[in-house]
Amino acid sequence: MKTHRETSKRLALGVVAVLLIVIPGICLLVACNQDRSGSQEGQTSAGNSTATVGNTESVDQVARNAVQELAKGKMADFVSRFDSTMKSALPEEKLSLIWKDLVGKSGAFQKIVGVRLTQAQGFDLAFVTCKFERGAYDLQLTFDKKKQISGFFIRPPSASGE
Repeated sequence: MKTHRETSKRLALGVVAVLLIVIPGICLLVACNQDRSGSQEGQTSAGNSTATVGNTESVDQVARNAVQELAKGKMADFVSRFDSTMKSALPEEKLSLIWKDLVGKSGAFQKIVGVRLTQAQGFDLAFVTCKFERGAYDLQLTFDKKKQISGFFIRPPSASGE
């Protein structure tokens, strides 16, 4: 008879295997190949929830609002936050299929657990850790200086907790 630990380990390995197959298919990061001369790569503000993109809302709040739209099925609202490149790369119909696939595999969205912020190559990155019925994921949103989403990834949550 298998122990709870062995079963949990097998389940975790199975989830990782699925993620290694599924995530590359659903991950999109657009605009990182654009010229960013003079940018400071690797700047971080991991604990800083008041870093701002644009004039009024913090990166943290913009990211939380965007993910809530996604979780509520408001795909058009989420896509309206995209820059022109992302709108072409990930139209509403494709995003809807990706989200339905994620929810189908992981269960219903339950809540936002937290947000980690960093900056890279002149962009603000928000890693929004989300809890689903059968797991957690980081939704990585990359924001340009106009508060538009210029990149979007779905990843397993950071093991380091940064």
